[in-house]
Amino acid sequence: MVSTPERTPPPEAVVVPLRSRRMERAETMMAALDGVSALNLALEGRERLARGGGAAALGWAELSVAAVLLVTAIAMLRGRRHLGRWVSGLAGIVLLLDGLSRTYGPKGHPSWALTLNGVVLLTLVLLAPRLAARREALRVLRLDGDGISYRRNRFRRFAVSRAEIAGIAIDDRSAVVRRRQGGERRIDLADLHNRDEAEAALRAWAAAHGVPTL
Repeated sequence: MVSTPERTPPPEAVVVPLRSRRMERAETMMAALDGVSALNLALEGRERLARGGGAAALGWAELSVAAVLLVTAIAMLRGRRHLGRWVSGLAGIVLLLDGLSRTYGPKGHPSWALTLNGVVLLTLVLLAPRLAARREALRVLRLDGDGISYRRNRFRRFAVSRAEIAGIAIDDRSAVVRRRQGGERRIDLADLHNRDEAEAALRAWAAAHGVPTL
């Protein structure tokens, strides 16, 4: 009886999320906004303390929130993003209420600067988790038996079948997928936090499918 060799099952699809360093810059901008908001709250708290009476209690509360917000902005710059969002939300509520409370003051209308500051903080806090999840879902490198598909954003994406690929050239900044009929597709690696993960996945896929790496 002649035994037939067992077939090696094709490797499963590997999906690598592209975790861009641009998120760091967005978090830095958020921390900067927190710093400006802390300054606004501190100025408002100082003004209320100068009035004395019942306004002084709210002034101390504003100064306390401003101090916590400033400390949290520094913590966000050091990577503690989750805590920063909660404090930013609290500060946004305080700023919003403070701005609207000016309606009952001598001027008889809200402080639009404080109100807008509060609305922007609250909006960013509420949308940040959803936007981060959406970015991670859309920005992927997929490697499977059919080939390679890459999606950095809505306008920078491509798919190349395995039969089209002549080789993959990988360096510190990018991975270039070269096609047999000419032309190439570039995968940006320099901007990724998980650059090593993406490179390892590409090399493993190339080795499994007999695609030369340069």
